Amino acid sequence: MRLFIAIDIGHAEYFSSLQEQIKDSGVRMTFPRVFHVTLKFLGEVDEVRKNKIVDALASIKIQSFRLRTAQIGVFSSFDSIRVVWVGFDPSPVLSKLQADIEAILKPWFPEEKQWVAHITLARVKEILPESKKVYAHKLASFCIQEQIFEVTCFKLIKSVLGSSGPVYEDVASFGLK
Repeated sequence: MRLFIAIDIGHAEYFSSLQEQIKDSGVRMTFPRVFHVTLKFLGEVDEVRKNKIVDALASIKIQSFRLRTAQIGVFSSFDSIRVVWVGFDPSPVLSKLQADIEAILKPWFPEEKQWVAHITLARVKEILPESKKVYAHKLASFCIQEQIFEVTCFKLIKSVLGSSGPVYEDVASFGLK
């Protein structure tokens, strides 16, 4: 099964409104059931390892915390946009949670190279070069309305790829203090 660890943010109406504002031809919006911040992508995992992962993640003890939206960002760069995302103000508690997950899963999975807390809004597929410059300028000058989200748990999530996109199923949930 294909697994990842994430924080469900919800608030579909807020993120959907951001997507409406950044729409463009050649840009495909993401439409997850629940918007989420991926803490670690695990990939294909068998049942035995999944059970070990659940046990390991259950040992993480972190306090609940808040996330505050900060800005629109892109991967890989504004000259070569592939993904459009909304990021968050730095959160020491979120950074510790992600680092604890990395440390506890290190025996089974390689460490994330450059993790960035974000929610994916869109993927840029086919956009003409001259349009890409205009779109990049639009994104670079885009200001978002600040939102604050309460984080009370993180989850191990199964992702099933289908013709209409991935379908997510919660495998386990881990409450924060």
